[in-house]
Amino acid sequence: MTEKTSKFLRPVDRTLTKKYEHESGDWIELRQNLSKREVNAILRVMPGDVVDGSSTGKTGSEMVDMLSSVAETLFTNLVVAWSVDDTPNVDTYLSLPSDAANWIDKILFEHFNGQSLSGDEAGKQ
Repeated sequence: MTEKTSKFLRPVDRTLTKKYEHESGDWIELRQNLSKREVNAILRVMPGDVVDGSSTGKTGSEMVDMLSSVAETLFTNLVVAWSVDDTPNVDTYLSLPSDAANWIDKILFEHFNGQSLSGDEAGKQ
């Protein structure tokens, strides 16, 4: 029996990461590859009106809640390490000063937007 090795149909390589460093020396390391399941989890909390820039019918509070939900989901699915003396977790992330958390949010959104998605996924991005 011949063993087959697919170069395309294979599980996601979870070892590939990208490290982002803040001018302070602090850093965050994010996964480069996401599985279909992880992309779906992120897209599920990313409403279309946030993606296209319109906020039709949304209050400021509703927009903050939606963006917070997206950022937390990105954090959970992407962050593998950081310079905080704790394993990356949402509770610690949410307890950071707002300028530090905002920097992380910016990195998370930019990193996710830089990922190549299929046609249907990119349409929601």
